[in-house]
Amino acid sequence: MKVVLRFLVGLSLVMAGVGLSVSPVQAAERVSQQAGAAAASCSKIFDIGRTYKSGRAVNGEGSYTDCGNQQIEVTMEKYKGLGVWLTVKGPLIRTSSGIQPISYNCSGKGTQTYRAKVKLFGPDGGRGCACKLIGTKTSNEIRVSC
Repeated sequence: MKVVLRFLVGLSLVMAGVGLSVSPVQAAERVSQQAGAAAASCSKIFDIGRTYKSGRAVNGEGSYTDCGNQQIEVTMEKYKGLGVWLTVKGPLIRTSSGIQPISYNCSGKGTQTYRAKVKLFGPDGGRGCACKLIGTKTSNEIRVSC
């Protein structure tokens, strides 16, 4: 907090030097408002849609709002039993805002339980990659006969 206050005081002195008058309190309020607006626009960074069957395919989707160095991976999973899920399709990767659909041809697989999964990855320290797992969401589970 002391560092931020020193920065704001220094900023107000610089701004006063070029003919702008903003108090440290006003500067802090503006910074807080900008941070709040950015947080509001990124409050729903990723989400998962409903999994459903259409014809011989099981379909799902993940969505993503680009808020910096992040990406999503969308997979389709099949239930194996005892809490174990096997990835049968993916991961499909999305690095820009939008929807990433996924479809798995379940033809000839018998009666199985499926779900879609989306994982959000973000920056990992100074490595410059979106490789740190931030969160995971899974869709509804559907039991279908293909």
